Amino acid sequence: DELGARGEGEAEEEDGEDAKQNEADKEVPPVSGALWGPVLHCDRSSSRLRLFFSSSTGDCQRPATNDNPSRWVVGGDIKVVTLESEVGEWEWGPAEVLYTQDSGEIPKVIANGVAELDSGDWLLPFWRQRPRPIQMIDEQTNTSNWACISKKPTSAGVLITSDQGKTWRATGALGTALCLHPSRVHGHVGPLTPAQLECGASGWLIENTVAQLKDGRLLMMFRTRSGFVYQSFS
Repeated sequence: DELGARGEGEAEEEDGEDAKQNEADKEVPPVSGALWGPVLHCDRSSSRLRLFFSSSTGDCQRPATNDNPSRWVVGGDIKVVTLESEVGEWEWGPAEVLYTQDSGEIPKVIANGVAELDSGDWLLPFWRQRPRPIQMIDEQTNTSNWACISKKPTSAGVLITSDQGKTWRATGALGTALCLHPSRVHGHVGPLTPAQLECGASGWLIENTVAQLKDGRLLMMFRTRSGFVYQSFS
């Protein structure tokens, strides 16, 4: 949804927090492609508000058909836009790329917020989501080829910054061999066959969130396709 800003006359009648909110409601600069998983983070030390998200890119757009519109696969580049105040004016800056889909040739997605550690580091949890390849059909030549191909498995990690968002690096590729829970098998009725019970080479750890515990350890929790919530400690 677009964020609307009030007129200048109305803004002049406001003051304090209301005026600041009015400026913050200005529309974020447009970004091409589908956008996924917006996450806000307030850096109180610098009075900056950051909006993290993923932006679809490359050849991972499914063409329109008679029954369905064109659609992007989930994920893409991880980006951020920053709301800053210059001489009393609040403005969203341009989008900056933190981690590209081209790195590892697999789309990246986020869903949960930044964790600020006692060390001063920030962690932004993300996951790499392997897409289903897209079959592109040329109706004039009646030929087809495949797009959005990734050989990398779905895995989870974090982006780390040690300088309050100036630079970021990716670490971690967590996955696990998960068998499909019977309720997750599309169209399944009755007991699973041995083939259906066979576990895949990599797990489906997504929508991860991270927090620092009182003893200093890090706890990350995940949604999975197995019917259970998973956790990992560092």
